[in-house]
Order: sequence, then C-alpha cells, then structure tokens
Amino acid sequence: MDSNGKNTLVKLGGLWAMPSGKGYTGRLGNAKVILLPNRSKANNPKAPDFDLLIAPWEDREKGDGGWPPKDAAGVTNRLPGEDDI
Repeated sequence: MDSNGKNTLVKLGGLWAMPSGKGYTGRLGNAKVILLPNRSKANNPKAPDFDLLIAPWEDREKGDGGWPPKDAAGVTNRLPGEDDI
C-alpha cells in the first residue's frame, strides 16, 4: 500500500500445484514460472524458502506442451533442482 492507503499491488498471474505436489507452476507472458522449495534451506537457515525458475513457454496446442519442457529436438530440458519432480 502507498502512503494514502491505496493498494498498489499488481497481479501478474496465478500458480497451480504441480501433480507431484513438490512445487507450483504458472505462466507469466511468454514464460513458464516454476516455484520450488529451496533444497539448500536445511544447510543454510538464511537461504530463501523457495526458488523461482523461468523456462520458455511451450504452446500445448502445437503439440508438446507437457512437463518437463523439451527442446526443438525433443530432448528433455531439466531445470536445476527438479530431478525428482
């Protein structure tokens, strides 16, 4: 809120729980947004609670829009820290 009490927050999008239950995913413009728990939190209490990752959006109507994202050759592009998603 600003000094006059007016809400200045802007909604950018929404997130949905991943089927694995280990994170959240959504869309922001032409990017896929992924929110995952920070795995290094246990070793460093000052570390952030979550990691926010961005990946290119893949249009599901064009075919391969599933998870995990794939490159043009159909090879899975795993994001850092998502080995067990």
